[in-house]
Amino acid sequence: MAKGTQRMSSMMSPSWPWAAAAGVPVGYLLGLAYFYHLRRWAERFTRQVSPLRIVATSVVRLLSALAVFFVLIQWSAAAALFGLVGFTIARRLIIAKTEPG
Repeated sequence: MAKGTQRMSSMMSPSWPWAAAAGVPVGYLLGLAYFYHLRRWAERFTRQVSPLRIVATSVVRLLSALAVFFVLIQWSAAAALFGLVGFTIARRLIIAKTEPG
């Protein structure tokens, strides 16, 4: 069996519902941490925090999100897709808390 064919068949295995079910909470928790941290640093930015510190924390936040999504992608496409869904739900929750009204 060709290598590409073997990879495709493993992506379509019957275990994808478990990967999807695990991806949602992982993405959700990552999203909560990511967007909560982003909101806190946006508040600090208005208080004149050092630009170097803002850039450093932004890079760390972005690299940590990329690392988590890389692990989800290595697990399966379903885990990555549903992790992104959880991440988006968390984003909406954090935005809803900060919107006036």
